[in-house]
Amino acid sequence: MIGLAYYRITMSMLALTLLCTFYFLNVKTIGLGQGYVFLAMFLISTLLIKKILSYNFVLKKNLIIVFIFLTYIIVRYVLDNEGTSGVVGFSVGTNSGILFGFGLGIFVSYVLSNIYHTLSDCPCSEGFFSKFLMMYFALTLYFVVILFLSYMSIKVDNAFLIDSIPVAYQRPGILIFIFNIQNAILFAISKIFLHKRTAYFGLMFYTIAGLSAILSQLIGSNFAFVAMILLIGLMVVYAKLVNRSRGYIHNKKLTFKSIFFGWIAKEVLITGSKYILMLTVLLYVLTELSMIDLTKLRLFGDNWEIDSITARIELVQGLFIKHFNFAPIFGNMTVNSIMGDQYIHSLIAFFTHLGITGMILFLLVVYFVYRNIAKCGAYNNQTYYEYQLLRLLIFTFILIMAFLGNFFTWIPLWFVFGLFASSFISPRNKSILQNS
Repeated sequence: MIGLAYYRITMSMLALTLLCTFYFLNVKTIGLGQGYVFLAMFLISTLLIKKILSYNFVLKKNLIIVFIFLTYIIVRYVLDNEGTSGVVGFSVGTNSGILFGFGLGIFVSYVLSNIYHTLSDCPCSEGFFSKFLMMYFALTLYFVVILFLSYMSIKVDNAFLIDSIPVAYQRPGILIFIFNIQNAILFAISKIFLHKRTAYFGLMFYTIAGLSAILSQLIGSNFAFVAMILLIGLMVVYAKLVNRSRGYIHNKKLTFKSIFFGWIAKEVLITGSKYILMLTVLLYVLTELSMIDLTKLRLFGDNWEIDSITARIELVQGLFIKHFNFAPIFGNMTVNSIMGDQYIHSLIAFFTHLGITGMILFLLVVYFVYRNIAKCGAYNNQTYYEYQLLRLLIFTFILIMAFLGNFFTWIPLWFVFGLFASSFISPRNKSILQNS
């Protein structure tokens, strides 16, 4: 049993390391994607993990519903474009490949499922996993430092950018964010199982995430910069909620409502306010000491205006009604080309590109995910409860990010659907459902 546990942990961590190498090479080159050999090796090593498909993970209807919806989007793309030109890049490319993001999320979920179940079934493997996790975080920290130093060496003089007019930053920004979501879940697993060593892994995670945020701004990705700062805050909130839940037998429901109006909302407000205050004071002090110059960041424009937000608001105000009226029932995937305009950077583009029909289908998919989280969160098991809490927080966070500033082909959205649409703990595993 112990030998099998060591094998499964070794293969799981190897798979995640290979995937991180793929991320590293893509961010390092910025332009055309590279490192697909490492992506293929990640897929192969994932499939070599014993019993992972039959025992640890069940392909539930939530994932099937999401896949059907993605297929519907692709079919609409082909019909509206009157041909299959560009459909490969649209579906499996690393810039806007919705199937690529969804499939990658499923495979990463397989790997994390294997780690979770191995630690749950064989607690004696925790020390072995701890050593591997420390090596993994050390390697990924090395990757981020190498990228940062490499790009700092070619930084332009008048701004904190590698190019005065940033281009091709979408792919690296997306992969930096996905990479850190993966790290966040590993940190959460360490918090669930490795109580004595959580502080070390927390320090590693927050350091990598902080450097990733700075790296994102350096390459020109405002989205990744803001998203990384918010992800750090989200994990601080998660850690607070977990610590509090361990003092009593949990009786707080994990629902969509609790995020905005319930017990989670209270913690988000309190911790978020402290986090923002500390960040503001830190930036003010560093600015006063002339250690940083915020005006050199791409995030800010004249009069401290955030250009990305302003541009997105103007697009919605100027284009939404015009595009929506073109085909309100079923939408049109090429409406931005037909009307000679840009597309809207928000999930409300479902209305313009897939019509009311597409938006209703998407909301149905989201409903089933939240229903599954609420159902799974009711099982009387503390470690399971903590995972469902993480699932609820990150899934909601991604939806908000997509709604505020990303088109519906945004890869992190579908990556998280693949990762979290279904719980990677099977209710058929009776031991998981027993009291802690």
